[in-house]
Amino acid sequence: MRTKTEGEEWNDVLKSEIWNLENADEIVPALRLSYHDLSADLKRLFAYCSLFPKDFLFDKEELILLWIAEGYLNESTANKSPERLGHEYFEKLLSRSFFQPAPNGESFFCDA
Repeated sequence: MRTKTEGEEWNDVLKSEIWNLENADEIVPALRLSYHDLSADLKRLFAYCSLFPKDFLFDKEELILLWIAEGYLNESTANKSPERLGHEYFEKLLSRSFFQPAPNGESFFCDA
């Protein structure tokens, strides 16, 4: 949601029917809206995290290597290495609060 800069975009969010969905207690509506706002690549990478158990701690570098091993980062059209692209995608998900730093400062939680 932090990428919304225009008042009209915020009004669209406010008027969205997602706030009235029946399953609102299972998935926080704001998180659902944020998820729908992600690019297809980011949705796929975030969805991959649902393979891990709840409250699973993971290392950023290991997760990026897993994304590469699964083939999610091999088709870069921006002439970037898969590792660099993985870091950029990870930072985008982190900045949108889909990942949370763990108390140890070295690992992360996924909010999948």
